[in-house]
Amino acid sequence: MSPDVANKACIVGRSLAHSYSYYIHDFLGLPYDVKEIEPECLEDFIKNSEYNQFNVTIPYKVDVIPFLDEISEEAKAICAVNTIARRSGKLYGYNTDFFGLSEAFRKLNYSLNEKKVLILGSGGASKTAAYFAKINNAKNIYVVSRTGKLNYTNAKDIKDIDVIINATPNGMYPMDGEKTLISLDDFPCLSLVYDMVYNPIRTTLIQEAESRGIKCKSGLYMLAAQAVKSEEIWGHKYNELRTSCKNTNTAIDKAFKHLLRVKSNIVFSGMPGCGKSRVGKIIAERLSKKFIDADAIISERANMPIQEIFEKYGEDYFRDIEGEVIREISKESGAVISLGGGAPLREENRICLKRNGCVFYIKRDISKLSDHGRPLSKRKGIDTIYNERSKIYEEFADFIVENNFNIDSVITEVIRCLDMI
Repeated sequence: MSPDVANKACIVGRSLAHSYSYYIHDFLGLPYDVKEIEPECLEDFIKNSEYNQFNVTIPYKVDVIPFLDEISEEAKAICAVNTIARRSGKLYGYNTDFFGLSEAFRKLNYSLNEKKVLILGSGGASKTAAYFAKINNAKNIYVVSRTGKLNYTNAKDIKDIDVIINATPNGMYPMDGEKTLISLDDFPCLSLVYDMVYNPIRTTLIQEAESRGIKCKSGLYMLAAQAVKSEEIWGHKYNELRTSCKNTNTAIDKAFKHLLRVKSNIVFSGMPGCGKSRVGKIIAERLSKKFIDADAIISERANMPIQEIFEKYGEDYFRDIEGEVIREISKESGAVISLGGGAPLREENRICLKRNGCVFYIKRDISKLSDHGRPLSKRKGIDTIYNERSKIYEEFADFIVENNFNIDSVITEVIRCLDMI
C-alpha cells in the first residue's frame, strides 16, 4: 500500500458537487480526496480501497454500518455513521455530526432544554438531530417526513414549536432556489431556525428566518466542527495549525472562518458612481479572488453598452437580463461581485445574492455622485434615485462602508469587516 494514500482521507458520497469538506481538511493540513461512489460499489470501496480514513455523507450514512467491525456508542444510538477509521485491518465507525451539532448550539448559546423541536426529514441527519434534542432535554421532538403520519402538510398544526431543525437536503446547492418545505409563518412561537445545510451559506429557509427576526444559523460551523473531530479520531494533529490552537474550539473557529473566507462571495452594492467596481477590483486582487462585474456581463450578453440597452429597449428589458445574470453569478463561491446600481431593487436578486454573499453597501454622498454615462441618473435625477434606493441598499447590506475620501481607507474598512465575520 502506498504510504501517501494510506495517510490520506476521503469523503464518500454519491453526488458531492455541494461538498466543502476538502477545503476544511486541506486547511487543517490533511491530504484529502473526494470520491463519488455508486451504491453497488460502496461496500467494496469501504472494505478494500487503500484509504484508511473516510468521511461518509448523503446517502450512505446508514448504508455503511453493515460493513463495519465496531461503531461508537453515539453512532449506535443515532444509527448513522459519518466517520470511519481503519486500524489493524478493522473498520471503526463514528458519528461526528453529533459533536458538530453540539458545537454549533454551544456557539449559538442556545439550550434545547424544555423546548419543542420540529425536525424536518427522517434520514441520517434527522437521526442525529433527534438524538441531540433528546440528550439536551427537549420537551417534545417531532420528526416530519414526506409520507409519514406527521408530514409537510399537517406539521403546521403544531403551533407552539420553539425550534425548527432542517435535516433534509432541501435548499442545498445546486437546488438552492427551491421552495422551503414549510412556511415559518405557521409557527408563531419560533425562537430558532437551524439549517444543517451549509451550501449555500444562507439557504432560503435561513433568509426567511432572518427576514422575520428569528435567530438562525446554517450548518457551516457544524461542518467545521465535525471535520476537526474526524481528524482527532484519525490521529491527525492539524499540522502547523495545531501549534496555534489552544484547544479543539480554537481549531473549529479557525476552520470555520477559513471556510467563510474561501467560499463566501463578497458583493458590492450602491449608487451608480459610488466606486463599487474600483473597490471590488482592489479587494479581488488583494485577496486573490475572481472579480465579476455584473454590468460588464450584461453589456457583453446584449452586445451593446448599458446606456444603449436602456435607450433601445427600456429599463424592464435591462432588468430582465440583469436578473438572469445575477442568478448565474450568485452560484459562484469565493468571488468578488460588483453590482449595477439598480440590481438590489428586485427581491429575487437580493435573495440570490445573499445565499453565498457577504454584501457591502458602498455609500457615497450625493454631492460626490455623477450622472455621466448613467441614463437613469440623467433621466430621473440623482437625488430621486438615491431617495428611492437608499433604504433598500441599507437593508440589503451586511456592512455599510463610506467612500467619500481616501480609497485606501475604504479598502482597510472592508478588510476589517471581513475579519469580523
